[in-house]
Amino acid sequence: MGKSLHYIISPTCLGLSTTIFVFPLLLAVLSLRGYVTAYNTSNVCLLFLVGFFGWAAQIALSKALQLEKAARLAAVNFDTVLLLLIDVFYFGESISVIEVIGIALIMLTVLGIATLKILHVVN
Repeated sequence: MGKSLHYIISPTCLGLSTTIFVFPLLLAVLSLRGYVTAYNTSNVCLLFLVGFFGWAAQIALSKALQLEKAARLAAVNFDTVLLLLIDVFYFGESISVIEVIGIALIMLTVLGIATLKILHVVN
């Protein structure tokens, strides 16, 4: 994605293609297997809000990638770790040792890169 492409185009095209092609297929498969049994207003609204805020986050990331080098932005990408911690503490999910090792590797790598950039060892 270059600087000549508007930052809203890429996330919008991805969102529209997912909505048009993947979502109906996924909904049909889940309905056939009995996972989706009822559609109430609150579930539909929450699903819409998740999609909207995901789209907004992708737009912000696209704009940030146009304004800054990707290596500098990668150092602040903790979304996977944050979502896993929300699963554990909010939803009460259990995590395995492999997931804890993965979290530790991500955190140590990001902190190491950020430290090296602060010390001007790497650009």
